[in-house]
Amino acid sequence: MVKNDNINQKVVTSTMEKCANCGGNLIFYPAKQGLKCENCGSIFDIQKSTDYNRHNIDEQSKDSTEYKNWVANNKIFKCKNCGSSVILNSLEISKRCPYCDTAFVMASDEIPTYSPDSIIPFSFDAEEASNRFIQNVKKKFYVSGKFKKKLPKNQIKGTYIPTFNFDAETNSDYNGVLTKTRTVHDHRNNTSRTVTETFPIAGNIKMSHKNISIETSSKISQENLNGILPYNYNGVVAYKDDYIRGYTVEHYQDALHTCEEIAKQVYRDQIKKGILARYPQADGVQYLNFTPTISNEKYQYQLVPLYKFQYKYKKKDYITYMNGQTGKIDNNLPKSIPKIVGTVILIILIIALPIILSLISD
Repeated sequence: MVKNDNINQKVVTSTMEKCANCGGNLIFYPAKQGLKCENCGSIFDIQKSTDYNRHNIDEQSKDSTEYKNWVANNKIFKCKNCGSSVILNSLEISKRCPYCDTAFVMASDEIPTYSPDSIIPFSFDAEEASNRFIQNVKKKFYVSGKFKKKLPKNQIKGTYIPTFNFDAETNSDYNGVLTKTRTVHDHRNNTSRTVTETFPIAGNIKMSHKNISIETSSKISQENLNGILPYNYNGVVAYKDDYIRGYTVEHYQDALHTCEEIAKQVYRDQIKKGILARYPQADGVQYLNFTPTISNEKYQYQLVPLYKFQYKYKKKDYITYMNGQTGKIDNNLPKSIPKIVGTVILIILIIALPIILSLISD
């Protein structure tokens, strides 16, 4: 057994609510992926399982014994101030909303819900998240230099957000016309011109779409989530209340069928990318038609960890998100305008240089 200081690490049982050594409160401890006593520091292993449900898309019943048991052991609260819905397990007391910091929340028995099938646990705590934030910011080229040198104080909040995670198979017949642009040099008068050619394509493509994660949060967008993807899905485990002890969990906002429609657009984007990858000589699309046939579509209700950094820089409010498993941050950071303008000018010069040289040679 691993031990914390001089306290032996033990395996937590499903009925253990307090520390077996001193009776203190147990919270999830990311560094050990176990439970830690807030009082004496004892560490207890969680008996994790990778055996979790993936439901057929037409199996959307919420009236199950599993769900009823989950509801009996958890509470759903709705913030009076901002309207956020959060989930706390039976061992926690809600004191503040994780989004607006309002001190009073109310329980709601009328919010329809699914019980989580799986969870990706936090892999590091808020202190480590702060260190990783500083390291990641310094690696961002387009971030303001002054911001890098003196980072403002920020509020860090770790929250599990709800997602519906989809798998599917698609089979698509396609047809279209792609374009290819090339430069033709006339040696007689030493001039160059650009020629765009077209060529037709047709075929069939079969694809497997795995772990399409669609957020269903009331406080972040799919764009926010995409900014910190991917998660390492090898780290997914079956949901247990132990993983959220000491954390708040946002309740899902959008219905399953709404998230499924978004997932279908992701399938289409992946199919289009797969088709175009077959024609590396193409540099443009005149048109492309395909209608996917979707089969073996499954979903799971999955909780994923993120840290939210909220701060003010030059009188402007910023929120930057961090993947609570990998440490990746999104790009919502104060930018350096001179660096961006300089890059744009450089790109324009690179594109225009052959034309300029051709004009000079004439």
